[in-house]
Amino acid sequence: MPFRILDTYVTRSFLYTYLICLVSVIGLYVIVDAFASIDEVLEVYGLKGLAPTLARIYIYKLPLIYYQVGFVITVMAGMFTVTRLSKYNEILAMKAAGVSVYRILWPVFILAIGITLLIFVDQEVMIPALAEQIDEAQLTLRGKKKETLTSIFKTDSFGNIFIAQKFSTEESRLEGISITQRYPDGSQKIYIIAEYGLWKEDEKGKKRWHLYNGEEYHYNRRQERIHGTPWPLGPESHVIRLKAEDVAPEDFLIQSDLRPEDLFKKEVRLGLLSTAQLRARSKELPNVSFLKALVYEHYTFPLTNLILLMLGLPLVLSEEHKSTFLSAGLCILLCIAFYGVYFACSQLSRKGVLSHIEAAWLPVLLFGALGLYLFDGVKT
Repeated sequence: MPFRILDTYVTRSFLYTYLICLVSVIGLYVIVDAFASIDEVLEVYGLKGLAPTLARIYIYKLPLIYYQVGFVITVMAGMFTVTRLSKYNEILAMKAAGVSVYRILWPVFILAIGITLLIFVDQEVMIPALAEQIDEAQLTLRGKKKETLTSIFKTDSFGNIFIAQKFSTEESRLEGISITQRYPDGSQKIYIIAEYGLWKEDEKGKKRWHLYNGEEYHYNRRQERIHGTPWPLGPESHVIRLKAEDVAPEDFLIQSDLRPEDLFKKEVRLGLLSTAQLRARSKELPNVSFLKALVYEHYTFPLTNLILLMLGLPLVLSEEHKSTFLSAGLCILLCIAFYGVYFACSQLSRKGVLSHIEAAWLPVLLFGALGLYLFDGVKT
């Protein structure tokens, strides 16, 4: 019975704090994001349509916003709960009654596991189900003047798959390109990578994609590479042929009818897909390492909740801090440090220094081990 009363009290304290942090963090996110785009929305919808337009946008974006800041809310709620209990000497009283710190915090970790599962459901179910509406909401925030696209995944009428990191309308420039041409059974026939591509006129005045600084790989039907080394693409020696052009095939890499305007046609961004959808596309395109990186990130990102909580709680327990402002500052520094390591590992993965699985798991294992070490040093 005493433990049931204690668990109920700690649970209520955490949930109350979590609700306040949830409203505060998401509210602050929406305010900052809305003010950054308010001029574009006003230009298109006017003052009368501003409020209903913003309401519609953020209703659709809410699952994505929660996914992006959910771990911050959890660690804030945990640290503020412990700070509040310490401020009124409640943790000291519980310890004097023979209850260890681990037992006191047991309900917090149970709830954190539940929140982690909720974020996983958000990632795998809610966001993919609302992916088109989320993209449309983001387009609306930009006043329907989208000048840059990211995480591009397109298929032309020939079945060729185009993946690019970014497209700029001002320069008509694609960056981080990979193209896969397939056999009728869906297996890859030609795989092309290029640093960037430009949509511009050739010597005959016809516009087409010109690829720069790339390589070309050919595969047979058994998916064995035909050529031992890739065929290097010269600085501008290859272009992509447009549909139904009467030219010699050997002058071009592949035949495609993809144009810049096709890149803006509604199609779900890769970052909004579920793990199962990303795995399916990764199997379909085994050479596209970017997809594998996203799969591993989907495995590890929901765990951020527990990892940062394990790091944050010992920081406010070590000296039984009673300052809410100090807890907030520590929480911000903790999240910045984790994001910094996470981003650095992602960049090292793209440069080939780390494998994708190493880049995804290294921040989790590093901060997780540090959290266990800090918790082991807490006076119980």
